[in-house]
Amino acid sequence: MVSKTNIQTDFFVPEELSEAQRRVLGNLIIRQIIENCNNGIDRNGKPFRKYDTDYVNSMDFQLADKSKNEVNLQQSGDMLASMEIVASKIGKITIGYPLSSSYAGQVEGNQLVNGRWFLGLPKQQLNLLISQVYSQTDTQTEIAKKTDNLVSKILGRLL
Repeated sequence: MVSKTNIQTDFFVPEELSEAQRRVLGNLIIRQIIENCNNGIDRNGKPFRKYDTDYVNSMDFQLADKSKNEVNLQQSGDMLASMEIVASKIGKITIGYPLSSSYAGQVEGNQLVNGRWFLGLPKQQLNLLISQVYSQTDTQTEIAKKTDNLVSKILGRLL
């Protein structure tokens, strides 16, 4: 049976982030994980473990049309594309796959059996994404203030 700890990961985030900000951040995290995988990078910022020689020489490998030098978890792209925000609450976002996901076994196999731990980000990348969310929020707040001021001026002239 697939274990939730092998198909989901928690990201601890600032408690002051709103639900909307956590949703934005969760989607940024997912995009960054996929980008890291496309570049052959694991959750710690290190290259994925290479394919075993026996597997590279197997018929399965040949039929899958994989490159022995390019480990990126992108055989079809479906597994990574189905990654989602599993939960979001104050101070924490959970990214990964529900236990009911058809990809749960594949995800667990990539991480546990193959040692390609992709669910996660280096702390530096997470901090950069958090900064982007704060920056977007500041920009949106500034735009809202300017819009409110403009509307107030127009209404003031009309009334």
